[in-house]
Amino acid sequence: MPFKSKRQWRWAFATKQPWAREWAEKTKSFKALPERKRKKKTR
Repeated sequence: MPFKSKRQWRWAFATKQPWAREWAEKTKSFKALPERKRKKKTR
């Protein structure tokens, strides 16, 4: 399964997930991935 966002890519490699390299090979391009933004907290 390819990565869905740059954030997911970074998390997988930062936490040294065993499947990260396999998914990276299946992902077309890192630059083409969307940057998933965090939701704003409302008070």
